[in-house]
Amino acid sequence: MATLILEPTRVTQNTGASQVAWSLTSAPQGREDYNRCGTVRALKTVSGISDTETTGELLWAGYSTTATGTLTAIQIRVYASKQSRIADHTIKLTVDGTATGSNLARTDSGNDYLYSAVIPNGITLNTINRLGVLTQYRNGAVPHCDHCYVDTVWLKLTYTP
Repeated sequence: MATLILEPTRVTQNTGASQVAWSLTSAPQGREDYNRCGTVRALKTVSGISDTETTGELLWAGYSTTATGTLTAIQIRVYASKQSRIADHTIKLTVDGTATGSNLARTDSGNDYLYSAVIPNGITLNTINRLGVLTQYRNGAVPHCDHCYVDTVWLKLTYTP
């Protein structure tokens, strides 16, 4: 078994009128390099009010590899700064820009988390460029007023050469 780490080359957003928009980075590959996406305003929870605020969707894409072999596993590694009070809303693989598979969002994911995904039908090492990742966040239950930042979203591939 061998592993590869793939970095995205682009990130876009899909934000509805009632969602919190993002300020996007033009360099989405690195982590801890301060080239990150950040919400344009803070998400907030006020004590006694349970309205859910969500961010727009970030669509991470442009993954590629020249490796050959049989793809056996896909993991999604998200590097974010959620201030311990912002939670996952949606973490999903995309194929050709369309979300697929189960929502991998977790309430306990933290700022650096590795999600295990099912390999979508028809995806091989040769077609990995069709994959992307959709990430979206929501305000947490604890009263807060915090921005959310996402540094990058990497794919970790396991394969047999």
